[in-house]
Amino acid sequence: MKGKFKESEVGLIPEDWELKTIDKLISEGLIIEHLDGNHGELYPRSQEFVSEGVPFVGATDFEGNRINFNECKKLTPERVGKFRKGFLRNNDILFAHNATVGPVALFNHPSNYGVCSTTVTCFRINNSKLRYKYFFYNLKSTYFINQYKPVMYQSTRMQVPILTQRKFYIPLPPTLDEQEAIATVLSDTDAWLESLEAQIEKKKLIKQGTMQELLTGKRRLPGFGEGKGWKDSEVGLIPEDWEVKRLGDVAIMYSGGTPNTSNPNYYNGHINWITSSDLNKYHIKDVEGRISNLGYENSACKMVTPGTVLVALYGATAGVTAISFITSAINQAVLAILIKNKSSKFLFYKLTLMKRYILSTFLQGGQGNLSSEIYKDLDCSFPENLLEQEAIANVLSEMDEEIEVLEQKVEKAKGIKQGLMQVLLTGKIRLV
Repeated sequence: MKGKFKESEVGLIPEDWELKTIDKLISEGLIIEHLDGNHGELYPRSQEFVSEGVPFVGATDFEGNRINFNECKKLTPERVGKFRKGFLRNNDILFAHNATVGPVALFNHPSNYGVCSTTVTCFRINNSKLRYKYFFYNLKSTYFINQYKPVMYQSTRMQVPILTQRKFYIPLPPTLDEQEAIATVLSDTDAWLESLEAQIEKKKLIKQGTMQELLTGKRRLPGFGEGKGWKDSEVGLIPEDWEVKRLGDVAIMYSGGTPNTSNPNYYNGHINWITSSDLNKYHIKDVEGRISNLGYENSACKMVTPGTVLVALYGATAGVTAISFITSAINQAVLAILIKNKSSKFLFYKLTLMKRYILSTFLQGGQGNLSSEIYKDLDCSFPENLLEQEAIANVLSEMDEEIEVLEQKVEKAKGIKQGLMQVLLTGKIRLV
């Protein structure tokens, strides 16, 4: 009866819902296949992969709710013919169960054909008995995650074996219409999310092109550069009213330090603490890290003020550039750049544009670290007119603000979707 609930292994569910294990769904014909890829001698060797062919889908190929077919490995039809199992068809539901655990995606390829690796479980659903999209969203639900998490942490390799998966529970509404209604609402929410994310990607591409044009003088903003030609410089052709400066001649640079991590009194104070991972935010308006006055005084930490350009020197974030909007301490992996008589925002965008050049020139094969000496010797071109620098930076800042607004909408949409999943997949809100 609607409105009444009962206790179950996944929490409260409506009285008229059933709770079935995946094993039960298989035995009753609601799930037609539940398999992973080919193990042992049948697993393909690296030299057998080809540039074009049948998709060979692994756990790292999931991108959102889909498979990134451009990046996944391929095999010839002849090689796929040697497999015994793991063959994929459109609308198969894939669950990453080995090493990368948790992502869920639908297989949909123009060829209606593929094969999964040993890191992926394939669920083929009998859609006349169980709506496949309803089952798909169940695998992404909190209660399903709570069932496999204890299992995955029992192994050093992080995996959820197929036979163990069959013990997990799925709550089922009494009718296919209700399953369909739930899946439709969640699909529509996903479509909304994807639309927002597509807008973000489009704006990022437009911004990248705008940066390339404005930061090199190929395009001038109204009121600047009328009638000006080009001249040779240390960095190639630049507008006649631009100049090239060695950064060390126009900026002060320094990095910080880290308080002793074994002393708890040095942390969780009131001083903002920027590390290199924070630079991925690009515009730093807040950070989670905090150090104490005692930690600051007993370390090589240095403070930065709003408007300081920051560059990551080490590791995966090397070359990432940000600008701080807060007063904060920095560690040794962050280089602070205080530029004199020029726009710090212009420099931030300039160094962001130059990142690929900097990494390819100064880090051989991506190895090693950047340094203040590298940035001091870096030649950068600037408009001589400070107003033009600021005007260019303002155009790019406005584009960043538009992207930030969309990113906030995406986060809000994700929260709404998570809430909908919680109430719809447990019957707290009924649609039929």
